[in-house]
Amino acid sequence: MILVGMPDSPYVRRVAVSLRLMGLAYEHQQVSVFRHFERFRSINPVVKAPSFVCDDGTVLMDSTLILDYAESLVEPSRRLTPQEAQPRKQSLRITGIALAAAEKCVALIYEQQQRPADKRHPAWIERRIPSRAPHLRRLDFQ
Repeated sequence: MILVGMPDSPYVRRVAVSLRLMGLAYEHQQVSVFRHFERFRSINPVVKAPSFVCDDGTVLMDSTLILDYAESLVEPSRRLTPQEAQPRKQSLRITGIALAAAEKCVALIYEQQQRPADKRHPAWIERRIPSRAPHLRRLDFQ
């Protein structure tokens, strides 16, 4: 199995760490959607990181889908997502919060580093990075 994508992506890291925790062997190919576009497209025409090449050649994309498949490969004791309804619901809730935070961070980085300076939207950035600590709220994970 091959994990494709750069480790600076929170989604690639999520898959890499999870695969290790589950004890699954895999190869990691550090291919960038920006610097190695054509190579990435030859692996996955959608050019989405992470991409995951299964042993039979099937390409999966999106960290949640990749990890769902990976959990099907390991014994129940190695799975990271609880199967019982209440613990599973809480796990999915926390995962959803973490993924939403990652999406906001990725959007912010793209806005600040990928978008040309004359096309950036400072008001958009300011709404996502409060300048004073009182604007920050603690997420309640209970």
